[in-house]
Amino acid sequence: MIFSFLNIRPKTKAVIAGLLIGAGCLWGVAFWQEIPAEQLLYWLMASVVFVIAIILASLLLIATIKLASKAVRKIFNLNGKE
Repeated sequence: MIFSFLNIRPKTKAVIAGLLIGAGCLWGVAFWQEIPAEQLLYWLMASVVFVIAIILASLLLIATIKLASKAVRKIFNLNGKE
């Protein structure tokens, strides 16, 4: 494989190869459809911002659920402590 000289895990190599293949395919489609590089970069940045927003929203939701669970446990003393 192309990454055989790197000392990284096989799963990491697969992820890097997948990203490179995806980027190559995206470039090929953009070239074929005559999409300017600026627009392609704009789409990439919008996608990255969207994914980051989803990650932050999920982390906020998880934190809210955990805090609510701790509050309910503390209110009803469900831990068995008295």
